[in-house]
Amino acid sequence: MKTTPRHKNSDDSILSRYEDIIQSMEQSVASNSENYRAWCVTVVAAILLGAVYNNQLTYTFVAVLPVFLSALMDGYYVALRVILKQYQKSRATPDEWELKDVANELSSAMSRVKILQLDNLAAPAIRRFYSPILVLLVLCQITAFFNGK
Repeated sequence: MKTTPRHKNSDDSILSRYEDIIQSMEQSVASNSENYRAWCVTVVAAILLGAVYNNQLTYTFVAVLPVFLSALMDGYYVALRVILKQYQKSRATPDEWELKDVANELSSAMSRVKILQLDNLAAPAIRRFYSPILVLLVLCQITAFFNGK
């Protein structure tokens, strides 16, 4: 007995193109996340360098703002990346692909992620990267307090 796949067009090239699109979306999101992390480190390093150079360690609290903003945006991209990976795993076999629903499912899942959603900050990738930066800033504030500057 011959079984037919659930999708209307059984052309494997279409399936591979959709897989390529999802893969490129995931790579783009990962690249954006890496860029936010790089900019965060650059801005915090510049603020710390300026504070140390001018002997004003009390101004290091200004560096918390770019850390927080970068963590929010990075959390957004990490959440999008998780959705893309889950979607890719859930559609592992070609028989499960409904080609007309791919775009609708992805767009509805991705639209549920909000930039200002603080739940994104709880992701382990976010905590592991931004926690040491915040600890460094707190240590700079403690040093400034005890040095009287």
